[in-house]
Amino acid sequence: MSESLASTLLVLTLVWCAIHALHRLLKPSSAQTLLPSSSVRTRRNAWHSSSTRVVLHGLHLRVQTTAWNLQHDLLSASLKRPHRAPLVRTLKAFYNAGSVLGVVGMLCALGFLFTTGTTSALSLASKLLASSAPLARRGLDVQTTEPTSWVKPIIPGVTVPLAHLPIILLAVFFAQFVHELGHALAAAMYGPSFVWVLLI
Repeated sequence: MSESLASTLLVLTLVWCAIHALHRLLKPSSAQTLLPSSSVRTRRNAWHSSSTRVVLHGLHLRVQTTAWNLQHDLLSASLKRPHRAPLVRTLKAFYNAGSVLGVVGMLCALGFLFTTGTTSALSLASKLLASSAPLARRGLDVQTTEPTSWVKPIIPGVTVPLAHLPIILLAVFFAQFVHELGHALAAAMYGPSFVWVLLI
């Protein structure tokens, strides 16, 4: 267990060292402004260095870009066309159903978390009681039944093999991509007023 944990920490340290090294190598020499470029965007210069900003402080990495704003504007204009009305109604129904399912999923997750916490507390209490029993003091084995947990943490190198780390990272990035794509689609459907509601 300790060797696996040490291997995991070593891999994470090497990954973050590589990220910092790449950031230092690719960082432009000239100072950039904090605000994105206000130049007119076209299809050819949509991905411009001045529209992308990378912030790296310690273990905090953030990439902020306006390179996809043109595509979002085109999508919003396309969804406002009259012949797209059935598609927009379907997307809105899908979005509303997703909001309801998100609330239900959150409640289920909280229930699983409460169940897991209670199970872990009972398991710890049974181990403490078993270790303080007179039979344990005499060196005899005390068999305790550990309750099974419905939720198990995914810790590469500890609870799952370290080789699963790339798959876990790809799954996390893909989930985040789908999440942000949902924001973009909702903003394109509902317009600027919906964006202000999200910001508030």
